[in-house]
Amino acid sequence: MGIAIRLLRRHLSGAWAVAVASISNSKPQSHLHLPSSTSLLPGHLHFFFSSSSNSADNSETLNPKPDTLTTMETTQMETSTTISDYPVELVTGFLDGYHQLTGFPWWFIISSSTVAMRFSLLPILWLQMNKVSRLAQLFPLLPPPFPPPFSGRSWTKQYLFFEKKRKKLGCPSFFWNFSYLTVQLPTFLLCMSSIRTMCLNHHSGLETGGALWFQNLTSTPHGAMGCIFPFMIAGLHYTNIQLSFESVQLDKLRGIYGLMLKYYKRYLDILSIPFFVVGLLIPQGSLVYWTTNGLFTLFQNLALRNEHVRMKLGIPNIKSQRAKFTSSSENAAHSLIAMDREVMESLSHDQLLDISLDEMTVGKIDSSLRFLEVTLEKDPDSVKALVAMSQIMFTKLQFQEAIEYAERALSKIQEDDPFHVLALYIAGLSYKSLGNKAAAINHLKRVPNLSVPVKFLEKACYYQALLLLGSYLFEEGKASEAIVHLRVAATYDPGVERLVKECEEAMEQVKASSSEEEKKSVG
Repeated sequence: MGIAIRLLRRHLSGAWAVAVASISNSKPQSHLHLPSSTSLLPGHLHFFFSSSSNSADNSETLNPKPDTLTTMETTQMETSTTISDYPVELVTGFLDGYHQLTGFPWWFIISSSTVAMRFSLLPILWLQMNKVSRLAQLFPLLPPPFPPPFSGRSWTKQYLFFEKKRKKLGCPSFFWNFSYLTVQLPTFLLCMSSIRTMCLNHHSGLETGGALWFQNLTSTPHGAMGCIFPFMIAGLHYTNIQLSFESVQLDKLRGIYGLMLKYYKRYLDILSIPFFVVGLLIPQGSLVYWTTNGLFTLFQNLALRNEHVRMKLGIPNIKSQRAKFTSSSENAAHSLIAMDREVMESLSHDQLLDISLDEMTVGKIDSSLRFLEVTLEKDPDSVKALVAMSQIMFTKLQFQEAIEYAERALSKIQEDDPFHVLALYIAGLSYKSLGNKAAAINHLKRVPNLSVPVKFLEKACYYQALLLLGSYLFEEGKASEAIVHLRVAATYDPGVERLVKECEEAMEQVKASSSEEEKKSVG
């Protein structure tokens, strides 16, 4: 109601100013001019006839006087100002209504409204903390968003790769770090501006609505006691900054990220001095709001540091993970070996499998092994994970374990599965490494019965298995059978033709030696 009355008063005052200006600027008339018949004509006909018959009279209407234009522009400016001041009027109307309803003193009205406003923003803070906690847990799994300096990599491609990996893992966006700030800062500035406007306009009751040393809320601080609020504002700001950065070990941070964070904290620390100076220049009503806001931030930071409070709110405790992250270098920060098992178990089966394969591709065998173990705990029948585990065991020279994982995969695999060839290949290599060449040949003989894969790596593995089978058969003295498989492999890799010729030469030597023996036996 208070807002509507103010808007109506401002509108009426503007209209009254226009009316008064029009009357004062108009020339005195000796007699009344009755409207002519053309004034009753509609639309463009009215304008056509009036321009030909009453051009002198209408020239004053079409070209209004400068004073009238100025008054109209002033009215438009007042209307636009009213629209832009609507949020301030809304906050003022709310505080007025709260004061009229309860009758509390103004200092209590301002303080309690500040506390209510901050409580209303807590759900956004809770959501941000959950997102940021999840981001901190999954950050070691992500590639760097920007390429290293002087690496020659494309910034766009690197960032697109980072975004693709982030979405694949279900990792929250980095911009969640600023979600609470984007809401809290505009709200703080709006309330601060509204209360300051009320104080400067000597709003009803503010001059006697204070307490103790700040009786007059519309005046600026004065005297020795007037420095209390500015000191509290500067001290609360500095304390809150120290609490916010306490969990970040700035001394152990390296690289451009650590340098930027150090300078950012230093900048926030220095802001305490300007805040103290500003506190001496603004009305005490604004100081009541600012101090209450700082106290609420202090209690909020202290409460969220408590593990029981975080547990009740469902916010993970990432202090140990953050310490691990900040205590290492940039390259070591992306290592997955030290990742908590609890974080790994929170990922889905597909996410764990993708991460393990990515780690295996770049040669991080130990971290890939840890992810595969958790993957198989979630799904013991995952063929892809079993084949990957057999490959890792073979790389670590644990051939018996490699055979066990490969046999488990082969017992569950489909014939058209792209990992079928790889499982047979690893099983054949492992059996041969243990000296069981017969078992290796039996597994590799199943490869020619499978269809040739389409993808490049799977096709390469297929022909590599045929090459391995041919070499094993040749070692066993089965050169004719070995040539069949080697010729198929030579269609993919021409370098195998050399082995085919060796087999053919060996077969000719065998035939020649056998014919000589027959001749000797006949002779």
